[in-house]
Amino acid sequence: MSDGMAWEWPRDGSTGTIGVEEEFLLVNPATGDPMPHIESVMSCTAGRVTREFVQELVESSTPICNSRDEVLEALVELRAQLARGAALSGSAIAGIGVHAFAAPESLTLTQSDRYHHMSGALPWTWREATTCGMHVHIGVADRDRAIDVCDRLRSYLPVLLAMSVNSPLWRGEPTGMRSVRTALRRLQPRTGMPPRHGSWEGFSRRMRALAQAGVPDGSWVWWAVRPHPTFGTAEVRVFDTQSDVRNAHALAAATSALVEHLIETADDDDPFTVYDDELLAESWYNAMRDGTDGLHVFGATGQLTTQRLGESALELAELLEPRLDENIAGRLRVLALWPEANMQLHDFERSGCSGAVRAAADRTTSSCTAALGSHDRVATEAPS
Repeated sequence: MSDGMAWEWPRDGSTGTIGVEEEFLLVNPATGDPMPHIESVMSCTAGRVTREFVQELVESSTPICNSRDEVLEALVELRAQLARGAALSGSAIAGIGVHAFAAPESLTLTQSDRYHHMSGALPWTWREATTCGMHVHIGVADRDRAIDVCDRLRSYLPVLLAMSVNSPLWRGEPTGMRSVRTALRRLQPRTGMPPRHGSWEGFSRRMRALAQAGVPDGSWVWWAVRPHPTFGTAEVRVFDTQSDVRNAHALAAATSALVEHLIETADDDDPFTVYDDELLAESWYNAMRDGTDGLHVFGATGQLTTQRLGESALELAELLEPRLDENIAGRLRVLALWPEANMQLHDFERSGCSGAVRAAADRTTSSCTAALGSHDRVATEAPS
């Protein structure tokens, strides 16, 4: 977001554009240990790659894309670029929500005024909540429509989170959570389920109040979905980073299709609306803890529906299928049954935390070739 707390919506904003940010761990490909190689990676990559809070993380951001196919190409190219840069420094990128076994206190703060300010304002928690997420921006040209979209997206957040869970391991053991990243983020303020804004004025009033409370600027507001006035987008931040680029693409495409659906329909067409914020928070927690096996409760008081989040995810895939490529819809159905956290736990059972990290790192790059098909080779290794 911009440096202030009150902004104008971009006059040249476009509806339906897509942008994706992905945060990755830098790890030793042989052991899975985190490696503080951000400066080396930055020196080997050109643009669209930025530093993160600690030197063991790196973030990429696609250009503004006008189609879902364009997003896949951009994601693959950025991962390939990052993988090449990491390989030159002896590391690899891993798409997982948190490091499976590293002690957070061992990570290295990135030297910048912003991050030093944050580490002071978020004492202790900045290390514990050092995580990797995926953020999807969908262009919405009108600011009032953007607020409506963000408010209505709240009902879908437990389902989107359940499909994207990818951080069941932390500090060397299973946590009992499918997305411990989401739990750790809640240690910090202005995270998790956002409030309902109601209108642009309601949003602006809240942001002015936060400024009075000492929040430096809008980039310190980390809700799971937020209007982004600088870019003119609805930004969905609920996702754990995915190791398989095809899963990342499917979730980004689903977000795009869902925003299209919300723009074209009234709020009484939302299948998962829940009229009790406490129940919405309960479904959110269930998604965090159990992924698609968790319990989803929605509907009006006295008319509540209760089902597995996996069933809701399948219903969401069916709702969006007319707007999506068949392969994307199929991958959403797979995530409804088997999100990446399940794969991480499977890898952990076979080869421990180190093996789980190494397997995730391998999928992070090998899936790029699979995504484009065998006829398109994606170079991800450092040149010899």
